[in-house]
Amino acid sequence: MAGSDELSRMSEASGDETAVESAETASASEEDEAVDVPPDLLKGVPPEEQTILRRVFSSLTHYSGPAINPIFRQVKPEHITQILTNAEEDSKRRDNANSSGRRYAFGYFCISVIVILALIVLFTVLEQYEIVVAIISAVAGFSGGFGVGRYFQK
Repeated sequence: MAGSDELSRMSEASGDETAVESAETASASEEDEAVDVPPDLLKGVPPEEQTILRRVFSSLTHYSGPAINPIFRQVKPEHITQILTNAEEDSKRRDNANSSGRRYAFGYFCISVIVILALIVLFTVLEQYEIVVAIISAVAGFSGGFGVGRYFQK
C-alpha cells in the first residue's frame, strides 16, 4: 500500500522515530476519514485506487478557512428570524429618532425666523432703523458663519 511505502521512505530519509510515528498517525487518520466515502463510489474500483479515492475525498472535505465559532453551529432558523426582526425594529427606531430630530430642528428654525421678522417689523414701525440694520447684519453674520462652518465641516 501507499501508506506503508511512505512510512518506509520517511524512516529511511530521516531516521527519526517521531517522523515515523507522525506518518503512522497521519495514515491512520486518513483511514478514519475514509469512512466518509460513500460505498457506491468504491464499487468496482481496485483497492489501490480506492485508497487514492479515499484520500482525494477526504482532502475535499477538509475546511481550510478560519475556525468556525461554536455558537454559530447552535444557531437555528428561529434565531435568525429573531435577529432580523430585531434589526428591522432597531432600524425603525433610528428612522423615527432621525425624523423627530429633523422636525424639532425645523420647528426651531421657523420660530427663530418668526421672532427675527417680528423684531424687524416692530423696529421698522417704531422708526428705529439703526436697530433694524443691526438685526439684519447680525442675522447675515450668523447665517454666513453657519454656512462657512458647514462648508468646512465636510
